[in-house]
Amino acid sequence: MPDHSAAALRPHLAAIERAVAEMPAEEVPALVGELERLKLALLARQSTPSVAAVEEPERLLSIEEAAGILAVPKSRVAEMARRREIPALKVGRYPRIRVSTLREWIERNEEIGLDR
Repeated sequence: MPDHSAAALRPHLAAIERAVAEMPAEEVPALVGELERLKLALLARQSTPSVAAVEEPERLLSIEEAAGILAVPKSRVAEMARRREIPALKVGRYPRIRVSTLREWIERNEEIGLDR
């Protein structure tokens, strides 16, 4: 089992510190954002030990994103969602499709095949 103690992470932090010293200035804002994200994760972990067990919410795809994955026009995906051929939900007035739902739909339709 890997050691995730603060002491075990110190060499990695030292390597990051050396890399930061040589980093181009235009890349600094992106790194600061990532470090802030890590800082928030650590603070949440410190205040709530069970946070690590809480799952992140499942990603919801827009009709356009789902159409991109399926390589079909977004109007086709919108129509399929309206007809409930692809399960969708609404967030306000915006239709969304769960990533897992789309994945399952693809698998089911692969099993059916092209000869319907």
